[in-house]
Amino acid sequence: MADDVGLLVDPQDVDGLREQMRRLIEDGDEATRHGALGIERARQFTWEACAEKALVVCRKATGSRE
Repeated sequence: MADDVGLLVDPQDVDGLREQMRRLIEDGDEATRHGALGIERARQFTWEACAEKALVVCRKATGSRE
């Protein structure tokens, strides 16, 4: 999920990809904004969060509540 951080482009849409790349190259403020949002989003991906989600999956798979 990209939320408001990423720019979503159909991978088969060469013109759309070129346009988004041009937009970031030409609009420094937009590029800076997306860069800052990306760093903030990356901070959400911690080993602790990963472990918690894995534990939930394991509990569901085994029918455990603990």
